[in-house]
Amino acid sequence: MNNEEKILLMLEGLVADVKDLKTDVAGLKTDVAGLKTDVAGLKNDVQVLKQDVQVLKQDVQVLKQEMKEVKQDLRDVKDRLIIIENDHGQDIKALYDRYSLTHDICKEIREEIGKMSARMARQDDHITLLQAK
Repeated sequence: MNNEEKILLMLEGLVADVKDLKTDVAGLKTDVAGLKTDVAGLKNDVQVLKQDVQVLKQDVQVLKQEMKEVKQDLRDVKDRLIIIENDHGQDIKALYDRYSLTHDICKEIREEIGKMSARMARQDDHITLLQAK
């Protein structure tokens, strides 16, 4: 094999290697283009996430304010309940005491009526016996 043939073989090998390199570079370009698309999608997703986080932060601020208002309302209700208990507690106790006293009196009256009914029944029997004689 002479030098020209050797050079020709080397050039053919170089051409094949260049073709392979071109194919590899084209594949890399495709991969890079895909990566660029993915990065653009990620950037968009990050932007959406930032917006969502901002909305969440605003919602948390609103919830914090509402929680403060609810706590204040609860304090107000507790304070009013204490006032009501103080103002009306004695009245309620007095009403209960009056109810208990009325109940006891009614019980005594029922017992007395029962005794009177028994006495009247005996008197009726006595009158009937006297009239029969």
